[in-house]
Amino acid sequence: MKASLTLIFVAMSSLCLSTSSSLVELGKGTYTWWGISIYNASLWGAQPFNGDYGRTRPLRLNIRYLMDIEGEELVETTMDEWLDLELDKTTECQDINRWEKQLNKIWPDIKEGDQLTLDVMTTGESIFLFNEQPIGRIKDPFFAGCFLAIWLHEATNAPALREQLLGLQ
Repeated sequence: MKASLTLIFVAMSSLCLSTSSSLVELGKGTYTWWGISIYNASLWGAQPFNGDYGRTRPLRLNIRYLMDIEGEELVETTMDEWLDLELDKTTECQDINRWEKQLNKIWPDIKEGDQLTLDVMTTGESIFLFNEQPIGRIKDPFFAGCFLAIWLHEATNAPALREQLLGLQ
């Protein structure tokens, strides 16, 4: 019973965010690596958006994959990005090892055309959707800012995509 109530809550929470008229597309772009297109991404939020992805709520990051990727590989890449940005040395992102375990339980293997979406609720809770269906959540309010830093931090490995997502380009 508790599991079904949790699933209903997650589904309702994501529905409220996805249908919210206050969210507008802030930017979109394609991530490429060595000339290979990996995914298309779009960032959604309320206007005006001041670029403070660590505190702005609600936010939505949608990624549509252009190739197959194993869920475990997604988690490994996420960890690599966090470590490259040295986020593990910040107070807000000190729990990346705990989040790694949670993401390994949440994220499925990806096939070309699949979508993985992060909805950041007004409470700071992060809800993941796979092809528009809720698949898990992370309650830690610091997670969203640390996760979004992969794309939106000034030192991101994808500066062109950052500019596109933030509408700077």
